[in-house]
Amino acid sequence: MRAETVFKPWIVFLALASSGLACAKNAQTTFIVDPQGSLPAGTITAQKNQDILTLVGRASRAVQLQGDVSPEDSAAAEVNSAYPLKAGQILLGSEERPGTFCAPISPHGLGETGPCLFDEDGDGKFEKISLASFDSRGGGIILITIKSKMMPAQLKRYRPLSVPVAYVPASYERSQSAVVRLAWESNYKPTKPDEPVKVIFWLDGSAKFTATGVSSHPVQVAFTGKPVEVKVEGVSIRLLGFGPDGSIRCEVLGVDPHRAVAMSSRGAPQIWFIWL
Repeated sequence: MRAETVFKPWIVFLALASSGLACAKNAQTTFIVDPQGSLPAGTITAQKNQDILTLVGRASRAVQLQGDVSPEDSAAAEVNSAYPLKAGQILLGSEERPGTFCAPISPHGLGETGPCLFDEDGDGKFEKISLASFDSRGGGIILITIKSKMMPAQLKRYRPLSVPVAYVPASYERSQSAVVRLAWESNYKPTKPDEPVKVIFWLDGSAKFTATGVSSHPVQVAFTGKPVEVKVEGVSIRLLGFGPDGSIRCEVLGVDPHRAVAMSSRGAPQIWFIWL
């Protein structure tokens, strides 16, 4: 009797998950980062997954509407009807997209959305509208939410305005702010406390509940047992060492005000199901 091999379908579950800065990055948007209140004095101890310092991030450009966008134009782009674009509204922009300005995005249904306006010919009047929507894949633009988070978003449903709407420049300090944190990771091993430690620092503006990320370019240093100074996008710190539990000890030496920081987005980890 000949033996037969029977193949049955099964699922290979592959989770492409990553922590910290390891995922591929997508959109890049420049923000202005400032200190938040007085700087902490003395030694700071931060546990693993705990941030060292909190800062304030804002859009690098801002404008103020001089007129109203008609409800019909907003509806055509499927913008949330609870978010009217009226004269006086502050819209947020960036150096990377000089003619694009968006309102802070807000919860809508299962996601986050908001309107964006476009001045494509640079005449000081918006002539187009679109919908910005949170994008878990990393998006093409990074926007600030009404809850002071940074989120990757995609732009869609472009529509011409029935009547162009004028705007004037506004101070970036009038725009919606976001929380930016000085984050870190290390390869400290409690079983080998005398070995050199690699430490990565970066500024993080992520809305962590979305599993996406928004972060600055990382800065890596080596700690060999002696204090070492490092500057991370205008934040100067002195690294002092590590506790037995892997916590970090450092001092904040200073924070440059009005620091322009390029932040990049990172899509949420992807899960693939492969049938064999």
